[in-house]
Amino acid sequence: MLRRCTVNCLAWVFIMMALSVTVSAAPTIGVLRVEERQPDALQRAIRQAMPEAKVVPVSVEHFASGRLPQETAMLVVPEAHRLPAVIAEPLQKWVRSRKGVLFVSNEPPLGTWLYRAGKRWVERQEALHALASWRPLWQEPPATQSGWRRSTNAPEIDTSWSLVDTPHGKGYRLRVPRLTSWCTYDLPIEQPFREGETLMRFWAKGDKNTRALSIEWRERDGSRWVATVPLSEGWKQVALEPADFRYWPDNPSKGRGGAGDRLKPENAVEISIGLAHSFASYPPNTPLEAVIADVQIGKTAQSLPTPPRFALEGIAPWYKFYQDAQGRWCSVMRHRGVGIGGVSPGRRIVVPLGERACLFISGKGETEGSAWAWLPTFEANASHLSAILRPMLRGWHLMRAGTTRFGFWKEQKVQYGAEVANWRDIPVTLRLVARLSSKGKPEVSQQMSVRLQPGERRGVSFPETNLPEGEWYVRVTAMAADGTHDELEHSFHVIDKPAAMPLIRVQDGYFVQGDKPFYAHGINFWPLWIAGQEPDEYWGHWLGPEQYDPAEVERALRIAKQVGFNVLSIQYTSLSHASQLVDFLERARRHGMTVNLFITAAHPFGFDPQLLRQLIEAARIPQWGNIFAYDIAWEPAWGTHAERKRFDPAWREWIVEQYGSIENAERDWGYALPREEGVPTNPTDEQILNDGEWRRMVAAYRRFLDDHVNRAYWRVVKFIRSLDGRHLIGVRTGYGGNGSPWADYRMPYDLLAGAPFLDFVSPEGYSLTENWQNFRAGGFITAYARWAGNGKPVFWAEFGASIYPDTTPERIAYQRSVYEWMYRMVEESRADGSAGWWFPGGYRTTENSDFGIIHPDGTLRPAARVAQQWTNRLAQIPLQTDDREVHVITFDRDLHPRGFSQVWARHRDEYLKAVEAGKRVELRTEGTGTTSENVPLVAVGNVPCNGSNPPKYLNAQILQVEAIDAQGGASEVESEQPLPPDTRLLRVTVMNTGEATWVPAGKRRVELATSWGERKVVEKPVARYAITLFEIPFVAHTQPAAIRLQLVTEEGKIVPFGERRLLK
Repeated sequence: MLRRCTVNCLAWVFIMMALSVTVSAAPTIGVLRVEERQPDALQRAIRQAMPEAKVVPVSVEHFASGRLPQETAMLVVPEAHRLPAVIAEPLQKWVRSRKGVLFVSNEPPLGTWLYRAGKRWVERQEALHALASWRPLWQEPPATQSGWRRSTNAPEIDTSWSLVDTPHGKGYRLRVPRLTSWCTYDLPIEQPFREGETLMRFWAKGDKNTRALSIEWRERDGSRWVATVPLSEGWKQVALEPADFRYWPDNPSKGRGGAGDRLKPENAVEISIGLAHSFASYPPNTPLEAVIADVQIGKTAQSLPTPPRFALEGIAPWYKFYQDAQGRWCSVMRHRGVGIGGVSPGRRIVVPLGERACLFISGKGETEGSAWAWLPTFEANASHLSAILRPMLRGWHLMRAGTTRFGFWKEQKVQYGAEVANWRDIPVTLRLVARLSSKGKPEVSQQMSVRLQPGERRGVSFPETNLPEGEWYVRVTAMAADGTHDELEHSFHVIDKPAAMPLIRVQDGYFVQGDKPFYAHGINFWPLWIAGQEPDEYWGHWLGPEQYDPAEVERALRIAKQVGFNVLSIQYTSLSHASQLVDFLERARRHGMTVNLFITAAHPFGFDPQLLRQLIEAARIPQWGNIFAYDIAWEPAWGTHAERKRFDPAWREWIVEQYGSIENAERDWGYALPREEGVPTNPTDEQILNDGEWRRMVAAYRRFLDDHVNRAYWRVVKFIRSLDGRHLIGVRTGYGGNGSPWADYRMPYDLLAGAPFLDFVSPEGYSLTENWQNFRAGGFITAYARWAGNGKPVFWAEFGASIYPDTTPERIAYQRSVYEWMYRMVEESRADGSAGWWFPGGYRTTENSDFGIIHPDGTLRPAARVAQQWTNRLAQIPLQTDDREVHVITFDRDLHPRGFSQVWARHRDEYLKAVEAGKRVELRTEGTGTTSENVPLVAVGNVPCNGSNPPKYLNAQILQVEAIDAQGGASEVESEQPLPPDTRLLRVTVMNTGEATWVPAGKRRVELATSWGERKVVEKPVARYAITLFEIPFVAHTQPAAIRLQLVTEEGKIVPFGERRLLK
């Protein structure tokens, strides 16, 4: 049995092997010297590490001009966090030439570039101040009443913008008692930048809570460019260049903000100064203050070169790093070269210092074959230098090794091999040995020799083999004739059939696992290597075979188990991920954790049944007992008016179905539909965001959206159920955070969307901010979700807070409070589950955030400790009897064109008053609890039912129509599909999607009516979201067959409702 080693243990083995041999030839190592008097301790340590090497100093001037000894194979760069800008481009060319570079610094390298100012090297800010000529933007700062105007999302908050005396002359002081989104002061300026002027500078400071100030220039075409300036409590002079201003897309300009575009100062026409959560992080519910003075405009007599962007995995940009609990800089570990599936960017060679050093061999793009490394200055002793320099100078590398994927079914043959590369200028012959081992099973061993020509990189495979089930380890060792070694190892699983585990079900409105009540204590899970990952790799996904690392996944799962999580929400988006998902599910099962599985191809308007079937079958999802649920759509929203136009044909059809004609609908609403080129279209964004005479029209549009998406969701759910009838199905219906007014313009799906067919309802908590009172009000959302699902469980799919960019103790404490407040609200509102966003700490490149609750070094952030502390308490929620007095809140969606955010705003205070009094809140409408006998005959938009408009509280969806022939054979018939010629009977399956229960005939009756005169009356109660079956004789006739539910009133008035199905 091959003993399993940890990552660090293996690293020591590899390095000690490397230290026992010499490299193939005596190399020349250049050491960059920025200052002539720079200490030579590093050179001495290098000579101790590699006595056979020639170590030569290299001046900045020589390196910048390419005057290095031709044989130089390696460049060592001390003080690599502060480097002269003149070497930036030569350094990038050096890296791309398959040369090695070792950066030595106690901070992330390549972060600060220096420029000559006289005899000194200075930072760019100082160089701009010294080398540019400056003039005041205005001779006298304009009075605050002279053209300055306030822009804010909260005009009711009393902010101030005043002229004050400062040590730097007159300035402006901004005071904001409470920042909820943004507050700026704007001033139009005629030609602020004259010919040749591109720079801006000023003095600024903030109070202890105000750590950033936003400066914005608006150009003549409306484009907006924003710079975020860090503040301290002391005065600081800041110089800004066009490159410091980021494009802000919320503006009317066309074609701006693309690659290479930047602020054009000559076109600037307005300045804006203020605070905004979009650009910086500020403490909630806290007074903020900032002062700015002596605003000047400048131009440079000489240009300062902008260094190129360095993209060096593990080293640059800065976000490849994090600081551990001791404040030491560490490089995020990923791409260790395990497995041979997919296309990898290269290999991270693990060294004894682990993440406190980095050694990466590039295998992709312009840097293929290059090696770069980083070592802290205080760790740059002979031992650590040798551990890095010798593998770098070896000249050949085991780039990857192991299996093609990480989860195999027992009947599949295990494929494994290696990828080797020779960067030497002479051929190399390598002997490769592979060993497969598993506890209690015979070892499998294979070997081969491979000869590589100079510059050759090749993948090789060992004979594939069948293995018995279990966890296996593959170790591949490569050896060259000169004694140099390299080795890689990883684990993988062979599965016969997933081991049994009690399923998660819904029973009486609660989650249960087996027969035990179950609180879904979850986290949105990504491994820790996600921190600082480039966007293309992030979207490539951690389950991809080129990224997946079983050891790192196992480490993260142990941490998640330590916290107490029992649900991990993950994504499954490609068939190439299936085998890694198998490995992950098995590991999660061993830890007793379930998986909430987002699966692509299941979105109601992106449904791909072929791909969805392949995904489900490839990972054999129905067989796994630890699947919590399928998550079939991710934060769906209808979009803006322009985006919603794709649904306009269905909208027009729905109007005709429900109202008889466009004209009938417009009479009912008292308002004409918007039209484009004479064709009716959906409501404008202004009509969605504002109340007005179009209110009834928008109410009808929202009813259409619910109906339209429900019909689409049914197709998806029905298909999944045909493949897997064991597992739950849900949707995270919380775009922007349920109830967030800012998201209303994109029309997030209401929690009603899909609720009839889903097993639980999932809001998101991003509308909950600042304090316990606001989180407590979120219990209204739990109650609304419970109403929307008709008593189904409520699982909060996401909540959390980012600690970036203002990663201060205060912000970390706020993140902790968010988790504390969320769990308190969940307990008080009796929700059934919650999943924080998200697990891995560190910078997320795709949204400039850090929502992680686990630090990249694996330690628990305070928010994770809160989750840990609440584990047992949350588990008690489904066991508790809620005997609080019930307070009922009656609401009406049709009053609010904006949707749920305004429903919540209208009833928030009433909700808070009730729960503060110790009461439990239930939501209802005027139709809740009614039946067909007493339901108010009100139509959508709060107008009387007239037989030609959709009843507000009655609704139905036809799930299936089957044609029965004379022999009793049944065939399903879709809408508009011809009926078989020998059809004798129709079997119609219908769901009650309205609020009122259909009951057997009394004063009124509910019946299925047909266009050929047959009717079938409801004979037993059909509650909300219940399903009933009608069988009705079919009589052939010349007109298209139509079926629909209708209510016949006590006066004999017919009120059609729900879906109308046409059959040919």
